[in-house]
Amino acid sequence: MRLTSGEKYLVDTNILIYALNKTSSLYTKSRKILETQNPEAYFIIAQQNLVELTSVLTKQYKVSLKEAVNTARAFSEHFEVITPMRDTWEMFTHMAERQNKQIAPFDIFLAATMLSNGVERIITANSEDFKNLGLREIVNLAD
Repeated sequence: MRLTSGEKYLVDTNILIYALNKTSSLYTKSRKILETQNPEAYFIIAQQNLVELTSVLTKQYKVSLKEAVNTARAFSEHFEVITPMRDTWEMFTHMAERQNKQIAPFDIFLAATMLSNGVERIITANSEDFKNLGLREIVNLAD
């Protein structure tokens, strides 16, 4: 995986999930992202990723809410966490109105949060979810 030197990359929720799931085919790649201090890039997450992680852990993996929150908290303590800015909602609505294909509003809002925080790059296993949302670079971990 080649990254642009000195840039911030948002780590998508699916990468966090794969890093916790030892049976995932992307477990090793995801762990490497999370455990390696990469001199070329700076990894961050969004508050929205933490909420989504908590939801997936409780609904799909049947983890207790307390355990899921503790897991999300651990990630929040190891990464810079970005939050929606004053202009994020307006950016989201403009982005959503321009879409001619069905993209999940959650992904559009994540991209809007990224862009309103000056983050233009993402590492994900679902690159199609973020195409045509104004991001400069989409790194697909599954490739």
